[in-house]
Amino acid sequence: MHDTVLADLAVVAASPGALSDRARARFVSDIDVIRSSSVREPAATRPVATEFGSALLELAHDFQWTGVRVEVSGAEMLARTVEARVADALLAAARAALDNVARHSGSDHADLVVGERAGVVSLLVVDDGRGFDPDAVPADRLGLSTAIRGRVEDVGGSVRIWAGEDGTTVMLTAPLREDAP
Repeated sequence: MHDTVLADLAVVAASPGALSDRARARFVSDIDVIRSSSVREPAATRPVATEFGSALLELAHDFQWTGVRVEVSGAEMLARTVEARVADALLAAARAALDNVARHSGSDHADLVVGERAGVVSLLVVDDGRGFDPDAVPADRLGLSTAIRGRVEDVGGSVRIWAGEDGTTVMLTAPLREDAP
């Protein structure tokens, strides 16, 4: 939740002029999420699986207000369920990667490509903007180290990044279930 609010604030801080109606609506939505978080079910009673495809489509839709059009592909995986903690980690990491697309890439388009093989889900965040050197990112920058890598590694997954002049691809992989071998 805090990533969404922080990302929204970062976009506003970087945007000149008054808030658009779309941005204003997003902040109202963020406030509703914060208010409702105090009445959410405890983690122990939450569902053990998330319909991953629906959550990805929702993420893509919710992200449109930033001006980056996000397309989701991987139809065979869209109906699968993923353990809630794994899905939460992958979705939060994908949101952080999309935030980076909006803030740094200069691209107005990104793709989320999802697939599954042998009990491992892969989620690629691909843009065609300005690439960057992942090795040159300072260790104190939390986006890559914590919001992306840390979350995915916490559920037994991994992150790979390819970047160049023609864009960036962030590949997130994790087991469908956190307790999988």
